[in-house]
Amino acid sequence: MEVWWRGSGKRQGSSILGAVGLLTYRFSLADRAVVTDFNTGIPSVRRLQKVIKDRETLEVKLNTGDVFVGQLRWQDPDCLCLADAEGRESLLWRSAIAFIKVRPQS
Repeated sequence: MEVWWRGSGKRQGSSILGAVGLLTYRFSLADRAVVTDFNTGIPSVRRLQKVIKDRETLEVKLNTGDVFVGQLRWQDPDCLCLADAEGRESLLWRSAIAFIKVRPQS
């Protein structure tokens, strides 16, 4: 994985440094590069990274009223991957999420 900075486009070594400073990850998948914006500096992203690290249980309610409960496996700019108690994973689009609640650990 390479880390790039998006902005003025001035190259310095293998990275691009710019005024905007949005962190962009560059992934190589089947010889194709996909570039996505993912701002790891915002509190919500950092909090969800802590949820992953601490293996906390989440309750995620969608705009449709459906509720998913499980552990967050990973997140990207578009989706969250939530695994239920039986290990089944669900991809939840961020645009479909009404709220996320961290359940107290028992």
